[in-house]
Amino acid sequence: MTGSTDERTASSSNCWKIIHIPDKLPIPPDEQPTINVHAAEIEPRHANTIVRKLNQIAPLENIRHVKCMHKRCMGGGKFELFVVLCMASENDGKCNHIPEEVLELVNLYQLSTFITKVCGYAASTKEEWEGQC
Repeated sequence: MTGSTDERTASSSNCWKIIHIPDKLPIPPDEQPTINVHAAEIEPRHANTIVRKLNQIAPLENIRHVKCMHKRCMGGGKFELFVVLCMASENDGKCNHIPEEVLELVNLYQLSTFITKVCGYAASTKEEWEGQC
């Protein structure tokens, strides 16, 4: 055998040592990278059915950090409920393509779709998370 344990130990002590890893500064909410998604306002009574069908036909694999539903209070005990339908793919600079299965669901429930922006990545700090919510 060539090389002793002492030689290997001596050579491994010449490896790099981590002295300091700087903290990642939080990105302000208005500067975070975003992606376009198709969304729609839905009736609360259909929410469970629509979300289950969307999870089967168009799972949001690349944006799991995004809440797929958003509730906005309007006052007087009324609220609006919005759901992310799918990612908006760009064709010739236009974000208008919706997969056929999602389009069938839109037509079935007579949804009015719109394009909105969501954060492109998961928050890495509490401050980023609060800005994304």
